Amino acid sequence: MAPTASPFISSLGSFTTFATEFGYPMFMMGESLLSYTVMSDWLSGKIGPVTTLYLGTAMGLIVELCAAAYMIYKTTQAVISF
Repeated sequence: MAPTASPFISSLGSFTTFATEFGYPMFMMGESLLSYTVMSDWLSGKIGPVTTLYLGTAMGLIVELCAAAYMIYKTTQAVISF
């Protein structure tokens, strides 16, 4: 007796269903040219672990800078309330 897939798995469809829904190439990984270029470079190995670490650190610093700017804005807004 051959194993069969569960009804849930078979209801998901085949790979061609997903390929037609999400498009080509690479299932539309990048919604813009910039994100497509970055993901293509990452998949081809041009962006390595060191670059990923640098980008992660830069993103963390930007988030902290935005949080500090928001706190300064809200503090100033609370002090100068009319």
